[in-house]
Amino acid sequence: MTATAGDGSTDRGPDGAVQRLWDEVVGQPEATSALRMAATDPVHAYLLVGPEGSGKRAAALAFAAEVIAAGSAGQSADEVAARIADGTHPSVRVVEREGPRINAATAREVVRSASMAPPSGHLQVFVLDEFHLVDDAAPIMLKAIEEPSASTMFVALAEEVTEPLVTIA
Repeated sequence: MTATAGDGSTDRGPDGAVQRLWDEVVGQPEATSALRMAATDPVHAYLLVGPEGSGKRAAALAFAAEVIAAGSAGQSADEVAARIADGTHPSVRVVEREGPRINAATAREVVRSASMAPPSGHLQVFVLDEFHLVDDAAPIMLKAIEEPSASTMFVALAEEVTEPLVTIA
């Protein structure tokens, strides 16, 4: 299903806002192709691994826009993508560490939020930035990531697969 703008043009096409988010993922054609294919029938969790600056976060946000726009009845894909790009879409939450690691308090808040209905639309997406720094908080998040509600998706971003991530990955 392709969303259309009010003038009948597609907002996912080569000039659409979702496409512009994908265009921010530079030098990762295989990864973007795989994620775009996955967006047609997404699963509950993804782990994107690569060095800092490799485009993981941009890919996660473009993927979230693609998935949310596909099921969005009340907004065009352009509106969804624009709100995700500027960090104001209520159903896309970027979770960042506080201090040197992702701590237990942050993990508990993610679990609590993930158990709730999406604030807008059919799906909520949690982008877990620097997830390789989860360490002791990994067990807190494990069940939420492995068995989320049908309306919750996780996209974890990591520079490497550390020991705590082996169980989750």
